[in-house]
This record gives sequence, C-alpha cells and structure tokens, in this order.
Amino acid sequence: SAQIAVTLEVAATSTRTLVNVGDIWRYRKGDTAPAAEWNQASFDDSAWAEGPSGIGYSSDVTHPTTLGDMAGNYTSFFARRAFNVDDPAAVMNLALDIAYDDAFVAYINGVEVARSASMGGAAGTPVAFDDVSAEMYDELDPAESFTIAVPDGLLKAGTNVLAIQVHNVALSSSDALMAPRLQAMVIGEDGGGLLPGDLTGDGRVDLSDVDLLTAALRGEKTVDGADLNADGALDGADLALMVREVLGTEMGDANLDGRVDLDDFTALKDNMGITDASWAQGDFNADGVSDLDDFTVLKNFFGFQTPAPASASSVEDLQIVDLLAAEVDPLDPLAGGTVL
Repeated sequence: SAQIAVTLEVAATSTRTLVNVGDIWRYRKGDTAPAAEWNQASFDDSAWAEGPSGIGYSSDVTHPTTLGDMAGNYTSFFARRAFNVDDPAAVMNLALDIAYDDAFVAYINGVEVARSASMGGAAGTPVAFDDVSAEMYDELDPAESFTIAVPDGLLKAGTNVLAIQVHNVALSSSDALMAPRLQAMVIGEDGGGLLPGDLTGDGRVDLSDVDLLTAALRGEKTVDGADLNADGALDGADLALMVREVLGTEMGDANLDGRVDLDDFTALKDNMGITDASWAQGDFNADGVSDLDDFTVLKNFFGFQTPAPASASSVEDLQIVDLLAAEVDPLDPLAGGTVL
C-alpha cells in the first residue's frame, strides 16, 4: 500500500511575565468594604495607596510595602495591578505563583481565577472585607502555583487587571503577605533564536551576566539587552526575570546551583559589609554592597529548591540561619533599604 507522509507543525511557545514580584501595586486597607466593582478593569483606583509587592507585615521579615497598622485593626487588604496583553488569542494559559499569608482570592478583570484552600468557601463565593480565612498559611512556606485556563473573553487586547484580596485568620495574626507573579504561556514570540539574558554574548547565561546586569542597574555600565522584560525601565524586575525565568532559580542563590541554602548564607556572611560586591558575594539587591538587606532577601527565599519545593528539613536549616544571623553586624547603615 502507498505510504503517506504527514508533517506535523507545532507552534513555538514562550513564557511572558505579565506581573512580577516587586512590581508597583495599588492597594487599600480592609478596614471598610471596597466598592463593589473594585476588582473590575474599569475601576478607578487612583485614590488607593501604591507600593511594591510583597505587601503585608511580619514579625519575621520586612516586606517592601508594610501595613504597620493591620495587626489588631483589620483582617484584609485589597490590591490591583494592571498588565498589558497584545493578543489575547495567543495566550494558551496563565500561571499565578504567589507567596501569601494567610489566604487570598485572585481575579482577572473581575473574574475569580484562583483561591487558596486556606480561604475556604467554594470558587466564586463572595468574600466580605471582614471575613477571616478558614485556615492559616505561613509567609515562609513555599510560593504556591495556580494554573489558570484562559476562556474566551477573560483577557482583552490592551490593559487588563489582576486584583487580589488577602485575608488573615484573625485580627491578632502576626503577619500577612501577598507577593504574586503572573506569567503567560504564549504562542510564538520565541525571541528570534536569541538567548535571553546572555548579556556577555558568550552563548550562555551565568554569573558574569548577572553581574553585568547588576552593574547596569546601578548605572555603572550601559548594557544592550539589559531591559529583559522590555517594559522600557531598567530595574529590579529585570534582575528577577533573569534569576527566576532564565536561570530557573530564586533570589538569594549566590552560587546559582538552584537552591537557596546554607552555602549561599555562608557566601553572604563571609562578604558581609564589602563594597563593590558581586552576586556570588551576596549582593542580591544590586546596590553594590553585601549587607542586611541582602540577608533579608536570602531569608525570604531560604529553602527554595529547583525543581522540587523546599523539603521539611529546610525549616531546620532556616532556624540555623536565624542563629547564625546573630553574627551579622546589626549596625549596618544600609539595613533599611528596599529589598527586591
């Protein structure tokens, strides 16, 4: 019999970050109910406060945007972040990676797309501003990932809005947190075969590229291609993209081995206080100095492991880090800076 040759063409896909950790959000405290349409794309949030994520408060770490009056006064807060989509038809699915405490509900253009198990209630059930979560979830637990289907009409060409409400389990809770990242799996846009993040042009992405990018962030060098997310700004979001999406690891991984562990803490501790510091020496926020700000970054992500999440043993390691941290100079004058 005759043979029939069949050629199957598979469309190239790529991942695009729509919202990143450290992006600026609009937010309001949950001391009263927000407007009913607060999670809609058309809502005017210009009167809301703004600040970078993570947003919350903690007895363990310092978050970039701190809600210093939340404990004892209100159990929730509401946040919005706009993002752009050129062609909704090209988006195959979305992924929401979020560190949180204690619970959250997320919406895109007013449609609920993710809800933590700790929140309780069925998907789509309204959650009032003064509701509390059904369970606790700790800010130091690994970020949780949610795959979001994209039905027709969820996204629109142009501006869209990711809205999130965060709830504590009680007024007396010791912490609250929202630190989300939203990514899209997109058909096409493969970058023309270029290797994203290869700023040195040597065909690979490694520590030399990270250091070149951090030098560009400090304004010490002009580097072609340093604006990795192509948003027109050279900032911490580009460093986070290189570390997380290109290198597949997390902030605080000094040796880029895919884990944030005691080896990375030792690298930072041994170089604490030096200027003109490199990533491998613990300068994780690209300010040129290895200091307590960098220790906070490392602690926030301590226990991260690629590809598996942190194991239970990492909790013991984190306790070791807390003990060793006593040896870090508490008088470091740069300890109050902003952490990515």
